[in-house]
Amino acid sequence: MGTLVPRYDGAVKSPARSRECVYCNGVLAPGGSDAPWDTELARVGQFVVAPTKGALVPGWLLVISESHAVCAGALPSEALEGLPSAVEAARTLVERHFGPATIFEHGPARSGCALGCGIDHAHVHVASLPFSLVDAVDAVVPGVEWRSLNAVRSVDELHATGLDYCVVQEPACQAQWFSAPRDVRQLFRRAIATALGRADRFDYALYPEIENVRATLTTLLLE
Repeated sequence: MGTLVPRYDGAVKSPARSRECVYCNGVLAPGGSDAPWDTELARVGQFVVAPTKGALVPGWLLVISESHAVCAGALPSEALEGLPSAVEAARTLVERHFGPATIFEHGPARSGCALGCGIDHAHVHVASLPFSLVDAVDAVVPGVEWRSLNAVRSVDELHATGLDYCVVQEPACQAQWFSAPRDVRQLFRRAIATALGRADRFDYALYPEIENVRATLTTLLLE
C-alpha cells in the first residue's frame, strides 16, 4: 500500500533526529529498516503511521512524529496542529479492519524517565481494544484521578506544566488524562496485557508479538 496522502511539503524540510532513537534510525530513517514494525503505512503531514513492536492485539498502530521530541506535547506548534489529521488517518485504518479504536499516549516530561519506556520520541498509539482502557488502567493503577481534556491536540498544555501525563480517548468519548505515577514503565501496555489475561507479556522488548505485527501488515498492505 502506498502513502495515503501526498507527502508533506511545507516549511519543515529537515526534522530533528537523534542518533540513539529507534524511530529516527528505523521507520524514519532513509530506507527504513528490515524490522516489520518499521514499515511505513501512511505519511500525513509531519507524521508517519506504522505498526508497533509488541502489539498485543492485531491492528495496533503508531502515529510517529518526524521530528524528535520527547512527547506530542513537546512538539512545535506547526507539527502539533497536524496531529489530529494524522491520528484520524490511523484511526480510519484501524476501524476499517479491526474495530473501534482507542487513542492513547504516554507523555514524559523529560528524556530518560520511566514513562518514556526507553523511547523518548513523540508517538501516539491507536488500537482496537476489546475492553475499556480506562477501566484497564484503573485495575493496575488504583486511585488514578482522571480529568477531561478538550482534545488530544491539547497535550501541549499538559506538557507545559512539567507533568508526566497519560492520555486516553476511547471510541466516541472525550479525551481524558491523568498524572502518571513515578517509576512505572510501559504503563498502558501493562494495563492492556493484564486485561487480556497475559500480564507477563507487557514488555515489547521481551515479547515483540511479531505474529500480530505481521497480521496487521498483511491486512493493511492488501487494502
